[in-house]
Amino acid sequence: RKRARLRWWRRCFFLFEYSLATLAVGYVVLMCVVWNTSIPKVWSTQNTLSLRLLDRDGHYLVEKSAKNGRFGVWLPGHQIPKHLHVMTMAAEDHRLYEHPGVDVWSIVRALWSNILHQRRVSGASTLAMQLVRQFRPAKRTYRNKLREMFWALVLRSRWGAEGVMREYLNRA
Repeated sequence: RKRARLRWWRRCFFLFEYSLATLAVGYVVLMCVVWNTSIPKVWSTQNTLSLRLLDRDGHYLVEKSAKNGRFGVWLPGHQIPKHLHVMTMAAEDHRLYEHPGVDVWSIVRALWSNILHQRRVSGASTLAMQLVRQFRPAKRTYRNKLREMFWALVLRSRWGAEGVMREYLNRA
């Protein structure tokens, strides 16, 4: 009887080890793909900027909208007010510096909350995921959410937290 119980524990331990190894290999493969994926040129900030022509005294002559029909000027990170940065983090992604673009704890929290209430109560999108949604709007499906997660990892690995915040605030 003790042997049967011991075999059962060994099987559980083996299954746990196998699952852990599979997750580790999957994570390494995913990170290799993320690090080797380049960001599409269409996502460059230049597509959101409007053109302003000034005379020699600095007065506006004409302003032409960007390709997306909006008017805007790109601000470098140091020109964005610090309080705007802090408020955006508090409202949208307070753990911006603690995750690689996808916040696993927010996903777990949102899933738990949505299961408890039996409806969608909370989301788990990070700033990087919201930025991806601005670049490539799509229906809200689980498949598209996985794509957003992948591209959020790519954006965060290329631009870092500050770059994601700068792009988000320049496009919002």
